[in-house]
Amino acid sequence: MAKRAGSLKAMICGTAVLACTAPEALEPAPNAALVQTCAPWDGPAIALFLTDQPAVATFPARPYSAITIYRGLPEVLGHHFDVGPEIQDLGRGEICPATGECRPAQVASVTFGQLDADSTVQVTYRLEAPPERAMGGTGRARLHPATGFCG
Repeated sequence: MAKRAGSLKAMICGTAVLACTAPEALEPAPNAALVQTCAPWDGPAIALFLTDQPAVATFPARPYSAITIYRGLPEVLGHHFDVGPEIQDLGRGEICPATGECRPAQVASVTFGQLDADSTVQVTYRLEAPPERAMGGTGRARLHPATGFCG
């Protein structure tokens, strides 16, 4: 019994150490906007833009990060999506620095709440573009209507 208790104690301590050595803290983006846009094949898409600047109804000025889901608004509300380089037909995540090319995120996920009367949607998101950047959080994003038609 003492041997089993020692093993259990070692397992608990090992788990505690793993829990204490969390990955780098996530960097939240203070401004979020949902923009209705088009998928690469001209179907509907919803883009979640995350930026330090005030949110706008179009692509924001750089730097920004984005998660775009290639589905229409009714198909994303109330759902969770994971996208990445290996799941390109569902959407994409990208990090766009102030200068240079946008980089695809290695991991991007977003959960959309329901559309509220004030045209905002609760979103929970996570983006990772190793080695230097990880961001995630929960917030309200204002939905901006489509400026044109897809298809």
